[in-house]
Amino acid sequence: MVFSAEVSKEVATAIKEALEAKGQSYADALLDIPLKKAEGHTLQRATIFSAALESHGIDWRAHVRVAASIELLVASMYLHNRIFDNKGGIDFSKNPTIGRHAIAGNLCRELACGMMSSETDSRKERILRWSSEIFDYGQYLAYESAKGFDLPVHRCDSAMIMLRRAYCINAAYYQGIGALAAAVAGAGVAETSRLTKWCVAYGMLVQFVNDIADFTPPSFNEATVEKVPTDAFSDYRKRELSLVLHKLIHSGGNLSSEEACLQSAGRLGALASSMQLCHDIARCLGGEAATKGLGLMGNMAFLGISNRYFKDIWSMKRRKEIEWGAVTDALENQLISGIVMHTQERLWETLPAHLKPKF
Repeated sequence: MVFSAEVSKEVATAIKEALEAKGQSYADALLDIPLKKAEGHTLQRATIFSAALESHGIDWRAHVRVAASIELLVASMYLHNRIFDNKGGIDFSKNPTIGRHAIAGNLCRELACGMMSSETDSRKERILRWSSEIFDYGQYLAYESAKGFDLPVHRCDSAMIMLRRAYCINAAYYQGIGALAAAVAGAGVAETSRLTKWCVAYGMLVQFVNDIADFTPPSFNEATVEKVPTDAFSDYRKRELSLVLHKLIHSGGNLSSEEACLQSAGRLGALASSMQLCHDIARCLGGEAATKGLGLMGNMAFLGISNRYFKDIWSMKRRKEIEWGAVTDALENQLISGIVMHTQERLWETLPAHLKPKF
């Protein structure tokens, strides 16, 4: 898309300038994710923000620094996530790069919030800091979600644990993007609610796609700026209640090994069900964007499921490397989709008071 390429170019320049402004003394602290973003890679969050502004008749070019701060914040999140989840080749006991990830993550967070502090509207900085704080709380909940992995938990309770995890570690960040766009556009309460609810649903979709991608074996050698092939099955190794693992546990899957997990997820329909849910949500998001004047944002929903990891899983099915069971929990998918699209308030009912969204 020409629009995406233009946004990436402008935002990458702003990120590069912000990094360079810190001086050479910080150069060694930076790692691959912020440096790749400064080159223009993986800037779809900035594109969502810019598309939201365009949908309101606002020239996104006048707010490139806001878009750049959004990308620096997610760089911080991914760098810290590597530490929390033993990803990116990190091992707490063996790898001395843990400290560098912490430093680089903190630096990106400081840059993101610093860029916002120069804005005349303090709401923007508050929104960004809220996004950061709720992400940290989500990491705590991710560990708590292991209770739904190892202990017998009612399916409905398990689903809410899984949904709250997805909201806090990812969807709330996208909610913040919508709130920032609404603040820049001077949107009223109703318009802000409409935009942020769409962004929450999009963020949930992105997290569900990520949960499914976790089942792509390292042998496919798939990587992005934020993921490396050895990150596969990290949710299983951490005992974290992702979408697929929630479905697999409650269908009686074999959790004895990564390979057993993969085969069970295919045979018992956990993968088919999870992928179907993503397609259903993407269709809903596309329809909402079309009917509510969100324009370019609708394209992003369908890009979310045009995923190389999905294609790898389909190829395993095609080559009969995994058995493929049918979707058996369509009613639960309807329930989850309904919460994601329409009754999101259920996701933050149990949040601490200071983390409940107030925009």
